[in-house]
Amino acid sequence: HSSVAQTGFNEDTTDNPEGFGTNQKSVRSNAGSSNAAKYYVFDTKLEGQDLQDFDKGTSNAKEFTLSFYIKTGVSGVYCVEMRDLDNARMVGGTYTVSNSNWNRYVITFPADTTGKFDNDNGGSLWVRFWLAAGSNFTSGTARTAWAGSISDSVLAVGQTAQVGDNVADTWQITGVQLEVGSVATPFEHRSFGDEMLRCKRYFQPYIQYAEYVSGGTGNLGFPYTAFTVPMRASPTFTSDHESKSGNWSFHTMQVQGSDAYGYYAYAISYNTTNSNYGYMRKYGQASAEL
Repeated sequence: HSSVAQTGFNEDTTDNPEGFGTNQKSVRSNAGSSNAAKYYVFDTKLEGQDLQDFDKGTSNAKEFTLSFYIKTGVSGVYCVEMRDLDNARMVGGTYTVSNSNWNRYVITFPADTTGKFDNDNGGSLWVRFWLAAGSNFTSGTARTAWAGSISDSVLAVGQTAQVGDNVADTWQITGVQLEVGSVATPFEHRSFGDEMLRCKRYFQPYIQYAEYVSGGTGNLGFPYTAFTVPMRASPTFTSDHESKSGNWSFHTMQVQGSDAYGYYAYAISYNTTNSNYGYMRKYGQASAEL
C-alpha cells in the first residue's frame, strides 16, 4: 500500500535467490518526495486461528521470528512493523541493507504476555514491511517491546531507506516465514498444488452460465454452486464480463447470496423474445481477503 506521494506497482519476476522460483517486485513508477506524510508499505494480514502457537497474552507467550529474502538497490535501515489487530498493540524491528544482492534477513520480535489473539478466521496480526517513511512515521520512540497507544509517529522509527526517491527504485521480496520462538529455520517449501488450495481460501474465479430453449420473462434463479474449496468467509464478488445471446435480454445477472462454501445467482428481469435457444453467462472473481 502507498500514500498519494508514493505510488508504484508490483510484479512477479524470475530474478530469484537460489532455491526459489518466484518473488514479488515493487517498482516505483515516478519519483517520490520529502513529504512528511509519505509512506510506502508492503504488508499482509494473518488469521488469528493460525497464530495460537505463540500463546500471546499468556504467561507462556513465545517470541516471533520473521525471516525473508530481500533484494534492492536502495541501501539503508528498513523497518518491519508487527501489529496486533485484536488488542491494538504493536512492536517494531529493523534490518539493514548494505548491497544490491539477494540476502536473507531475520528479525526476532519479543513475546507479549498481554492480549490474546482471537481464535477465529479474522485478521489478527498485521505484518508491514516499510519501504519508505516520512517524518510523521519516524519521529517517535522506537517500539522494541509490545505496547498499546499506537500513533503514526512510532510505526517506522529508525527507517532511513527511502525506496521511491528515485524513478525505477526497486524492492523485491520472497521466502517470507514467521515462526514460533527465536530460531529461524530453513524456508518450508510447499507443492504448487498445496499452495494453490491455500490461496483459494482467499480468492478464486467464478462463472455463472445458463441456457434456455423456450420463451419467457421474469426472474430466473440458478442452483447453488459450490466453490472449489471453502473460502475463508463469505466472499465479495467482482464481475469481469457479462454476455448473452441475441434473443435473450436481461436487466442483470447477479449473485443473490453466498457463504464460505458457495453461492447462488439470479437473472433479474430476463426476457427471451422467441422459442429459440439462448444463453447468458457472467464471470469474475470471488474474494475473501482479510
